[in-house]
Amino acid sequence: MVNMNRILLAEDNDDLRELITDFLSEHGFDVYAVVDGEDAWEAVQTTRYQLVLLDVMMPGMDGYELTKRIRKRSNMPILILSAKTQSCDKIRGLNLGADDYMTKPFDPLEVVARVNSALRRFYRLNGEPESKNENHILKVGDLVLDTQTLALKKREEGIFLT
Repeated sequence: MVNMNRILLAEDNDDLRELITDFLSEHGFDVYAVVDGEDAWEAVQTTRYQLVLLDVMMPGMDGYELTKRIRKRSNMPILILSAKTQSCDKIRGLNLGADDYMTKPFDPLEVVARVNSALRRFYRLNGEPESKNENHILKVGDLVLDTQTLALKKREEGIFLT
């Protein structure tokens, strides 16, 4: 399956960040990697990502705070990769809005599988993009929104937005 999904990876461990980036890239994902929560938050505000993969313990802003901020702004899938293995840590991450929580160490192929699974669920619930080349077109049921022109249509009929 060829993916053209853009993924934001926030991980402060250089080796792990490189490993995850390599595995996701080999499976067709466009990965943008950052080393801390502040850079991740800035990236989320300036670029459209289909999924965020983040660590909990990062310099600057931790993964919990980043998850809260992203969730206020978007419903894109958020997957946490963390060395924090206690149930209370997992529950906190999931309750703050993460869609999945994996503990380190992990199999990189499992990360790829969970990313694919999260994206499948997301697109199934929110409508598959009309075309991989037209990422500015959002389609949900009969509604079509062009995010570049901000034109909304329902069954080809324009809907006035203020």
